[in-house]
Amino acid sequence: MAFMSAVPEKLKKAADVLQVTGDRMAASSAAAGQVTASVVAPGGDEVSAQVEAHLLRQAVSYIEVSDAANMIWGGFVARVSGAADQYSTTEIGNARDMS
Repeated sequence: MAFMSAVPEKLKKAADVLQVTGDRMAASSAAAGQVTASVVAPGGDEVSAQVEAHLLRQAVSYIEVSDAANMIWGGFVARVSGAADQYSTTEIGNARDMS
């Protein structure tokens, strides 16, 4: 039989740290996407225009992938935070039952 020990306070702290990390990643990704999307053609020729269009497509793809990653990360953080709340509620209930 496997046993598991959980400390709700540590889970909550982990969720808080994960949230801050996610916020920083989202801000960095947004900044990178904006910079890439704002690249202009270095010249007025056809090749420069194609390079600009390619970089714009890449920026759009980057932003879409980053948004999806941020949603996944947010769900993960919510689940860790929810688990901490559930463990805490259970611990309080168990302590009450034992008294």
